[in-house]
Amino acid sequence: MKPSVHASSFGVLPDGRAVTQFELRAGDAVLRVLNLGGIVTGLEVPDQTGRPADVVLGLRDVDA
Repeated sequence: MKPSVHASSFGVLPDGRAVTQFELRAGDAVLRVLNLGGIVTGLEVPDQTGRPADVVLGLRDVDA
């Protein structure tokens, strides 16, 4: 599988700035990171049975 990057809106800050979440995929790993200080919102990797598991405790949106 070829590595890929996908950008999507994560929300808007109170001062009106948009926050973008970038999703980077490589093999079985998926990393989600914000353009707001490089905050990691998710990291999915295979667990011991091979099923994807998110190993990062993160919030779903800017309001949270």
